[in-house]
Amino acid sequence: MVSKKVNSLEDLYSEFPRVKIEEGVFKYIFIEATNTATGESLLFLRGSGNHEYHKEIFQDFVSKFENHLNVRGVTLSNSETKLKDIMKFKCPGGGRIEHSRKTS
Repeated sequence: MVSKKVNSLEDLYSEFPRVKIEEGVFKYIFIEATNTATGESLLFLRGSGNHEYHKEIFQDFVSKFENHLNVRGVTLSNSETKLKDIMKFKCPGGGRIEHSRKTS
């Protein structure tokens, strides 16, 4: 397993994008990921036509985020605490969106 130490959650953005939405009309959600040890939080946006319910988008995100941290062995730079063990996730909102990459 590859191990990686991070100073902050912000360091993860290069590996785990903040925004990921598809083209089309579909449901989207905001996801707040919080490091319970420091209180630091990140806000993500996810939208997909592959999910019928907002809850499914949330569950898919959390699963992929935790798996990413687990596979990479991400720990905080000042300890051996695995980041996946101290993360808390919540969905502060969402809705429906029409997204197109076309410009006028």
